[in-house]
Amino acid sequence: MKQLVPAPQRALRSLETRNVPKLSDVEGRFRPPSRGLRFWTVLRACAGHGDPYRVQAWLARAKAYDLQVDLRVANSLLHAYAKVADLKAAEKALLGLIRQKHHPSTESFNAILAACARDENISAALKWFQRLLDTGLKPDKVTYRTMVSVCARAGNLPLAEEWLGRMLDATDDRLDVVSCSSLIGGYASRGDAQNAQRWLERLLLIGLRPGPYAFNPVICAWSYVEASKAEAWLWKAMETGVRPSDVALQRTLAAYVKQQDLEGCDRMKELLKKLHQWPAAWALALLAKPHAAAGDFEMVEELLEDLKLCPEAEESDLQACLRALLAAYARSPRNPKDEKVAHCCERLFALKSLDRDATALGDARRALGRDGYQRLVESLGLDVQPQIPRKLHARSRVVGTWQEISPS
Repeated sequence: MKQLVPAPQRALRSLETRNVPKLSDVEGRFRPPSRGLRFWTVLRACAGHGDPYRVQAWLARAKAYDLQVDLRVANSLLHAYAKVADLKAAEKALLGLIRQKHHPSTESFNAILAACARDENISAALKWFQRLLDTGLKPDKVTYRTMVSVCARAGNLPLAEEWLGRMLDATDDRLDVVSCSSLIGGYASRGDAQNAQRWLERLLLIGLRPGPYAFNPVICAWSYVEASKAEAWLWKAMETGVRPSDVALQRTLAAYVKQQDLEGCDRMKELLKKLHQWPAAWALALLAKPHAAAGDFEMVEELLEDLKLCPEAEESDLQACLRALLAAYARSPRNPKDEKVAHCCERLFALKSLDRDATALGDARRALGRDGYQRLVESLGLDVQPQIPRKLHARSRVVGTWQEISPS
């Protein structure tokens, strides 16, 4: 199974990411400005893809096309450096503009602050904000939003809220989705689901429509605390027209699986069907675990059949489902057919997963009994000692004859 995103900080991604055209399409259609695509469009596409070296290459061509490199063109290089979080290169480029007697604009400083946000460097952001004021420029709403993002990414949430208050005082504007999403993502990355929810509720209370950058961190944060609240916010997101991310769905389902809440797992299955994401390989691999713990091998067999319909299924997903099926055979109160157990073991052995897993061999031993397991060992040439944890054995049915069970 694919590795799940371990924490909700993955939801705290760049809020400035936009859909930009493919570089091959833009550069291939370029013609001198008198006819065809403008030079500025190419630079903006390169900067949007976070390719500062490509921006520099096109700036070098400007002289060949008799193009004047104005401040807007120069700012594209700053945005490219900010996109890849290269703060030192961005600072060097801005100082180069100043030495060339180009007067930087507020947009130039905003690009530097964006690089500080991606670098999570509060001290550098404060230094460049002060320099912006020293040059006589006036910070705009983007400037304050970026300062909120810098503090939130660096984990200083009280300072981020302070900058949000400064933005409201300076711009005479109300709360906006971008700034609050930064705070929501910051609190969620610290595992503070209560405060992340508080800011999301404030957005909803004033009538704004939060996007996925607001809902998904809250869902992920609650999945580590209370699965039912994560599910509730999943449905709330869908009610407001926001499609939950795969990470949010995975974390919520994983929370129900950890609790072995089969009813919650079934509800998540219906939700995936509603989103037209069923069957999904990651969901099948997760759902196999609680059914395996309950010994419901028939349900795990159905999930394995559904896995055949998933074109994105990987070998790790198949291994997880087969491993769960073997565990279900071992835990089931009904004796499965030895042929089924042996076939499952052979498939795991073919995937080079059985001969290294002592716990899986223990499940095979419990499902087949002493004689059946001995035949399996001889046919596959296994040399690893099976391991049956005491805790699992105590919760499972007893396998074997009475002569095999030692007196207590």
